[in-house]
Amino acid sequence: RALADAHAAAEVQAAASREASEAARAQEAEAKVVAERAQEVASAAGAEVKAKAEALAIAETKVREEQTWKKSIELEAQRVLEAHTERETRKAEIEALVAFFDGAAALSVEAAESIATFLTAKRAEKTLVAAVPAALALVPDARSQFDNLVVDSAKTALHDALVEAQAALDAGAEAAKYAEAESLGAWAVLDCARDRATAADATLSAAKAALVDAQSVQEALVAAVAAATERLQVALVQQTLAEDKPSGITKAQQALERLVQGEAVVDQASAAQTVSTPPAGKANVDPLFAPVPMDLDTAATAGA
Repeated sequence: RALADAHAAAEVQAAASREASEAARAQEAEAKVVAERAQEVASAAGAEVKAKAEALAIAETKVREEQTWKKSIELEAQRVLEAHTERETRKAEIEALVAFFDGAAALSVEAAESIATFLTAKRAEKTLVAAVPAALALVPDARSQFDNLVVDSAKTALHDALVEAQAALDAGAEAAKYAEAESLGAWAVLDCARDRATAADATLSAAKAALVDAQSVQEALVAAVAAATERLQVALVQQTLAEDKPSGITKAQQALERLVQGEAVVDQASAAQTVSTPPAGKANVDPLFAPVPMDLDTAATAGA
């Protein structure tokens, strides 16, 4: 009875171990699925990092290009502005020379020479250049008709030069405004490129952080798969042991039954032997051969 109860308990335990093994197998399969998904997420995160790194490289290249372009724009703007400044200076110089003719007094030698120098630079007639200092050195009332002709010619040349300088200054002013605007535009474009590069760098940093997190999760899930596999192996071993236990009990039960049957046969044989063997001292003896009692004297006589 005890062996039967043990066998039944072993069968229950074996069934429970099989259920535990199936549960462990299901847990391992689920862990593998989750780990595979985590690997996909980590792979996607790695691809995202690569894409963001490429985007950052492009943005940084654009920054360098914009820096080069801005530098060239600034150099051109500097050249245009310097030329404009020179034109302003030239106009101011011509205006100063023209102002010499507005007074009623004679001009100084230095003023007259400066006008002559200007006319020489303008490639005026040499006769005019040579006569200007002497004519301007006289007060207007003291000038001769030739002197007045020289002075008027000099005035005309200066006024023509002033008109030309003003036109050049006006044209240069437009160019200067455009150069300034273009320089400011280059600054703005470069700032935008830098902002995009900064944003790309921040995005790359975030992608790298996400990759680290994804890899950490993946590592943890890989470890979980290993643990689930180990639990499954333990469960399979326990299942094997539990399934072997009922057969062991069955074998023990069969051995016991054989032993019990063997003892019964021995008991039957012993009983049969007991019945067929008479008790000691009471053996059946034929009267013909039964010994005759005698004393010592009788035995001696009989022997004689």
